[in-house]
Amino acid sequence: MADLKSNTASAGSGTEKWGETFGCFEDCGGCMYVSCCPLCARCTIGEMIGPDVTVGKNMEPANEFANCQSCCFNSCTFSLIGALIGLVACPDKTCCFYDINIMKAAAVKLNKDSASPGPCCECCQVWCLGSCTTCLMYRELKTANNKAKGAPEATEMER
Repeated sequence: MADLKSNTASAGSGTEKWGETFGCFEDCGGCMYVSCCPLCARCTIGEMIGPDVTVGKNMEPANEFANCQSCCFNSCTFSLIGALIGLVACPDKTCCFYDINIMKAAAVKLNKDSASPGPCCECCQVWCLGSCTTCLMYRELKTANNKAKGAPEATEMER
């Protein structure tokens, strides 16, 4: 039986709505994690998306696309020379394209009805609202993974 995987090209074709981009207080611990260690948070997001979603033109599994090595490579592309090398060597992991691909992979995994949670276009969403968008992806993926494992939802007192 063939192993069916979803690709980020199908991002935004789901049925679920994104949560609030500015909903950091819904998961303060997650917001602190994303804010204090964004590279680690991206790696965790990649692990939560897992290998069933492929990313970019190379069809790389999301957990490999967003691993620690890729996050470090992406960080190096925010200099002029790094961006030029990155655009030639691996454009999917260069500058904000990397975060856009992770956001699309999360949209596919979470069956979202749009690739970007808004209020802006994909590039502006990750460039101008990057931390808030990463918090949203982390929070929604964590909730989805807990539901898949059968964990009860947190009550307001536990949050």
